[in-house]
Amino acid sequence: MRRQWLNMVYNREDDRWEVRRPSGVYALHCGDRLEMDLGEGLSRVGRLEMDRAWYVTFGSISFHLREKQTYRIDI
Repeated sequence: MRRQWLNMVYNREDDRWEVRRPSGVYALHCGDRLEMDLGEGLSRVGRLEMDRAWYVTFGSISFHLREKQTYRIDI
């Protein structure tokens, strides 16, 4: 089955990450599972979390999300 990558963007007004689809906006929340496209054919399943800033964790590895960046994910 072919993966359908969606663009995850930051909504500054609502302080949340979301996916915009033709059917509407899907707001992401802490603990949401996602698969992130890391480029060059690599992807990893992780979890969206919030501390002082939003970040994604992949097991013992985590990184902060940049609010001006668009990320490709599958949910």
